[in-house]
Amino acid sequence: MEIKNKFYPAFSGINKIAIIGAGGEMGSWFCDFFSKEGIEVFASDRVQGKLKGLKVNLAKDNIEAVKSANFILISVLLKDFGNAILEIASHLRKEQIVMDISSLKEKPVQIMHRFLKKNLILGTHPLFGPAAEIRAESQNFFLTPTNRKEKILAKDFGNWLRKKGFNVTEMSPKKHDQLMAVVLGIPHFIGLAAGSTLANLNVRKLKKLAGPSFKKLFALVQNVAFSSPEFYSELHLNLPKINEIESIFERETKLWREIIKNKKGKKFIEKMRKIKNAVKVN
Repeated sequence: MEIKNKFYPAFSGINKIAIIGAGGEMGSWFCDFFSKEGIEVFASDRVQGKLKGLKVNLAKDNIEAVKSANFILISVLLKDFGNAILEIASHLRKEQIVMDISSLKEKPVQIMHRFLKKNLILGTHPLFGPAAEIRAESQNFFLTPTNRKEKILAKDFGNWLRKKGFNVTEMSPKKHDQLMAVVLGIPHFIGLAAGSTLANLNVRKLKKLAGPSFKKLFALVQNVAFSSPEFYSELHLNLPKINEIESIFERETKLWREIIKNKKGKKFIEKMRKIKNAVKVN
């Protein structure tokens, strides 16, 4: 039996959104996204200069921004998250909904539950960067509800997102963070290590002579290199079990290095076939 939504208006009925941290890359992306959906946006940022160029309502501070909205989106670094929540907590009305877009979910959700007891909250994670097109198809969006009311909100918001072309997945904050240790941790770690390697070589010449494989690797390195160092540092230092995942990667790198160094052709072929079977998608 479907649970009726009696806790708040449907997300499609929300017409005013405050974005805290709107001057950041993802904050700016969501300002543009919601504006194009016909939703009035009130933007605030700790550094006012970052808001320059945004075609939305610019608030002088976070408190002014939330007063005008019925929905609040938090887009700040994890180290600033607690302070941002504490700043707005006493200024929120009971009917206002608060979500965050942090790449980690357990800690932000715990903070919101602790300090926003009167408000409905929801942890979310858009698994794409600020370079994504506003109407891009097949972008992944995670929602991490923890109780009945949040699950109803997640279903409502998720249906709204699906209509916009997103792939929406629901899971617990803990399971999300464990998954991100692989989904984000491995490619980021490869990008960092490969980037450090390429920094010792003539990258410009290599790119001119590159084939498809190197171009894909170089694109990954550039994605890492032009991202926020503060964001990457927070992510890798806080992802659960990231040390275990990176230790496996380190072990496998050493094994491959030994196979190539000692010219073990048979072992090389055997391991490649194992990889093929492991990553085969039905």
